[in-house]
Amino acid sequence: MLRLALDEETVTDVLDFVEARSPQDGIYFWPAVAAAGWSGQRVHAFLTSCVSGPRSDVAEAATSSLAGSYGTYRPF
Repeated sequence: MLRLALDEETVTDVLDFVEARSPQDGIYFWPAVAAAGWSGQRVHAFLTSCVSGPRSDVAEAATSSLAGSYGTYRPF
């Protein structure tokens, strides 16, 4: 995990890209993890929607990010 602190414009671009896809899509996972280091209402709304979304892996990552924790993930 690089724990990059992205600027607001970049975060918006990432979330726009991700949210244009189905919540069933696995692409939601890594932004949900990375969002632990992001701030703002948009990020909070994204994570909140992920928590109540259809994928348990994304919900778990979003819950950790809302708590400010990156968690430990082993994708493979």
